[in-house]
Amino acid sequence: MAFATEHLGLWPDDSAEQWRVIPKADWLAGKDPDSPRPENVAFAVTLSTDRQWATICAAGQRADGLFLVHVVDRRQGTGWVIPRLKQLVERWNPVAVVIYKSSPAESLAAEAELEGIELTPITAVDQAAACGSFVDGFAGRPAPDPDTGEMGRDPRVLRHRDQPELTSAVAAAAVRRMGMSSTWDPLSAPVDITPAIGCSNALWGFMTNQVQPREPLVAWG
Repeated sequence: MAFATEHLGLWPDDSAEQWRVIPKADWLAGKDPDSPRPENVAFAVTLSTDRQWATICAAGQRADGLFLVHVVDRRQGTGWVIPRLKQLVERWNPVAVVIYKSSPAESLAAEAELEGIELTPITAVDQAAACGSFVDGFAGRPAPDPDTGEMGRDPRVLRHRDQPELTSAVAAAAVRRMGMSSTWDPLSAPVDITPAIGCSNALWGFMTNQVQPREPLVAWG
């Protein structure tokens, strides 16, 4: 566990695994360690509330119509973030780069823009929508059409690669009410949940700017 604490920013406290937002069974059902990398992606950058850990996440749609969320890079400090982000942007030409300016990552957003990286603006309302899409993508359930009785589309169309830093964040995640919606609450979580926030923001960025979307398949039979 020392490696996880020192290199991933995880804490060896079993009580952190409360699975209050996404049930553990649903998260495990969405696991696909060998998932292919999507051709088109969006990136998002987050910074922990204590400014100790920065995370770059990605999201995109696979050839089978399902979506992958993934932690691309996570390290201590902030000096590495923009040079690494520039490399990723030059290599992958993402459909969006998302950094929430009303967050600890605001300084990174300013630096990114100074370096010529175009950011997709995201608001607090957008972040709530991103949170909802992320949760539904793993833990949602289809509902019958009230008129026909036919079962609707299964919303569980997300996959992840079983990365420990992302699993730890989802296991400990907390949300708070924002109007009629819910949004991530990093201050109430017992560990740093910004990998989950970053993945949901990247997913939002992709869904908002995706190119030639495919119809998602039913997630699991």
